[in-house]
Amino acid sequence: MVTDLARQGHFPEEWCTRIEVSLSTMYNWANRYPDFDEACQLGWTYLTAYWTRQALQAALGGPADTKLLIHILQKRFPDTWGHTARNTHASFPTGAKVQGATAKKPSA
Repeated sequence: MVTDLARQGHFPEEWCTRIEVSLSTMYNWANRYPDFDEACQLGWTYLTAYWTRQALQAALGGPADTKLLIHILQKRFPDTWGHTARNTHASFPTGAKVQGATAKKPSA
C-alpha cells in the first residue's frame, strides 16, 4: 500500500492516514521490520520520481504552479533539489566496484 500511494504522489503523512497509524509508529515499524523499511524506502524513491515528473511536465509547458513544485521539491527532497544538494552524480564514486565489476564512465 505504501508504494502504491507513493506512486500516486502521496507523502508519508498520507500513507499513515491510510493505514491508520501515526508517523512515529510508521518509523518504528520501519526500524523493526526490514520488509516494511524496504517498502518505505522504495516508496520514497517512487515519490521522488513522481514529483520530478511533475516538475519536468511543468518545464515542458504543462499546466502547473512551477513555484509550488520547486518549493515541494526543495523542501521534501533536499538531498536532490535543495540548496545544498548531496544526492547528485558528483556524490557517487567513479571507478568503484559494483557487484564485482568495475564501473565505467559513459563515453562522451
